[in-house]
Amino acid sequence: MNEVMLQTIKFANVTVENMMASGSITITTVISVVAIVISFLTLWFTHLRGMRISVHPEYELPELSANKFKNDISISLPVKVNLSVLNSGNRAGIVKDFDLKFIPESNFERFYRNIGGKFFSIKAAETDQSVSTISIKDQDTKLVTFDGFINLDWRIQIRDPLRTIIIESDNLKTLLEEMLKYKKDLLEEFITFLKGNEKLGDLIISYSYTTERIRRKHIVLPSQFIEFKKETPEPLEVKHSYKKAIELYEKSLENYQLSSHPAEIINKILRRINSLEKIFDECLEFLKKPREEANLRIPLNNILWMNKILNKEDNEIELLTKCRNYKKTIEDDVKPLLDKLLIDDRKVGEAYVAPTEEIKQRSFEEIKRDRVKLREKLEDVSPKLEEIKKEVEKEFSEMSSD
Repeated sequence: MNEVMLQTIKFANVTVENMMASGSITITTVISVVAIVISFLTLWFTHLRGMRISVHPEYELPELSANKFKNDISISLPVKVNLSVLNSGNRAGIVKDFDLKFIPESNFERFYRNIGGKFFSIKAAETDQSVSTISIKDQDTKLVTFDGFINLDWRIQIRDPLRTIIIESDNLKTLLEEMLKYKKDLLEEFITFLKGNEKLGDLIISYSYTTERIRRKHIVLPSQFIEFKKETPEPLEVKHSYKKAIELYEKSLENYQLSSHPAEIINKILRRINSLEKIFDECLEFLKKPREEANLRIPLNNILWMNKILNKEDNEIELLTKCRNYKKTIEDDVKPLLDKLLIDDRKVGEAYVAPTEEIKQRSFEEIKRDRVKLREKLEDVSPKLEEIKKEVEKEFSEMSSD
């Protein structure tokens, strides 16, 4: 029962009790009190009650289709949430700031990455446009739908970049074997979880709605006079009933392999090493010859790739850093040298656009001094990279013969 109604009835009871205690109560008085109560409640429900918003959520976890596993293992679990937004008050208003969060169960947390999707109203869905705000009349109901996915850890996938796996080994052959085992074990543990647990987690839905009347006749109040209240209903338990999905994951586990044959992966690493050698050789040859100031810039044709290596985004180079036999050279020599080359390129560019000739000449002198050490570093690192290349070539030869 509404709080206002309870308070009104309580007031009426107290009034009647006081009259009875004083001996002044009559039938006419009782009828008058009841009439006052009814009048007040009528006024409340017809004019004073305002907007009364409630949201009733329902969710659906559809089965996964075989088509989702056509190119790789599916790591997106479709989820659909229907929100019935009811305004049981007597005033129109606005509902906005729909938000949805997913809190995974502790056993599911290690497989969970995030939840993504969009909110749609009935009309917006027809034009495939997301909705952030809806207006709702008094005594009206609107449907807001969330279409999205519960996204799993991408390491379950075959095509996931191996650099994301935190494993180290002595050499590439052992590293790739351990990575394959890790990925298969992760998928098997996920299947075991689905078989033994229905609940994936809780959905927490929140929204805001107007608490004050926002229209008076034909006058629209400015936004600063509109008050909004944030509401967060009880969490919604999300449980699955997967059967076909589990079968599809089990089938994927039976045939699980790395995205490429280990020999092919090592061959890609060799090509990356060759590219690094080419960069260092060209830079060294450039620095050996005297240069005019107008032609002082080292021709770096792979700046984007060099930055990618420094940001740990190159899969093949990162695999080398996971091998204890190669890690020190890559981390302590190759990457710092790439960084120095990029710094040199930036300094030359800044010198060319220096505001004064004096600053330009001073910058050029500094660059020439730094390049003495840069050349020494190139001469030191190149043989070390060549040693890594020989070891990787040996691994490739052994892997190819298996």
